[in-house]
Amino acid sequence: MVNMTVQEVDNSLITNEIVFTKPGWETRLARLISHVGSPPVWIVSMMLLAASVVNAVMWGDTAVYLTLILLIPLAYVAYLVQQGKATDFDVSVRRQRVIPMFVSLAGSVAGLLYFAVVSAPRLLIMLAVANLISTFVIAVVTVFWKISVHSATSAAGAVLFWGLLGTPVFFLAVPLIMWSRVKLGRHTLTQTLAGVLLGISVLGLTFLFGNL
Repeated sequence: MVNMTVQEVDNSLITNEIVFTKPGWETRLARLISHVGSPPVWIVSMMLLAASVVNAVMWGDTAVYLTLILLIPLAYVAYLVQQGKATDFDVSVRRQRVIPMFVSLAGSVAGLLYFAVVSAPRLLIMLAVANLISTFVIAVVTVFWKISVHSATSAAGAVLFWGLLGTPVFFLAVPLIMWSRVKLGRHTLTQTLAGVLLGISVLGLTFLFGNL
């Protein structure tokens, strides 16, 4: 009798139905922050601000640069998702990030070379150099560890906006983005801190040595 009861309980747990639960407000907020503070948003904002500061004539060249470093890698990720080779557009699984990161690295090299060919202003060149260095470090680290790109780009963006606009207010977005990535389970706190350190140090040192 005891065995029969256990069997009945076990059978009651077997179902083909998938139960979806509505995420809580913290998860929904984290998703919103993560989307609004995504790397493409920061990168486009940084480049448009820099282009507006140096010369409006560079809008077309800036668009070409963004295509090389952003649109082509994003299109590749979209292809991987469509083929089932990546779980999502965030490429949450570290081992799935390796090749896309090296595609981004190739785009960063091409973008810097393009700016050099068209004799882009010094500010845009320095941003391209900083992007190339950051992308290289992230690509290499991604081979064995999952560093937060969201945190790196937001920190770099805050540094740039502070330097060009004279306000540190954008630094307030950095801990929010870090929290969102940890809340969503995309990264650990250590991985987000590493991203922030990378973003601030690379952009800061690039501008420091670039102005010497």
